[in-house]
Amino acid sequence: MPLFSWLKSLSEHGRQVLLESVSFDEDGVTSRHPDGTAERFAWTDLQRVELVTTDEGPWAEDVFLVLHGRQMDCIIPESADGFDTLMMHLQQFPHFDSEAIISAMNCTDNARFLCWTADDA
Repeated sequence: MPLFSWLKSLSEHGRQVLLESVSFDEDGVTSRHPDGTAERFAWTDLQRVELVTTDEGPWAEDVFLVLHGRQMDCIIPESADGFDTLMMHLQQFPHFDSEAIISAMNCTDNARFLCWTADDA
């Protein structure tokens, strides 16, 4: 299922979106879901950082940070506790495109904004 359709289906069913908190350390990112489960995403797996927007706002979650990895992707809604701190950390990556953040935050359509790509990706 395409990412936009999947994100929209979460909103349409009134379900709480993916995460309620996110944190990181020198090894990677930990996302904690509303049901109490947690997932770990290793920095060594990171290939791309992207912001994805939907046309569902302002009454539904409409901005998502997507960490693309070799093995898995990690989708973090803007409302997740720790989102801003993680974004500030990511902006320190070499060649991170901070203009993409500004574009994404001003977007009201279904769109993708590439912020960073690993040198070997």
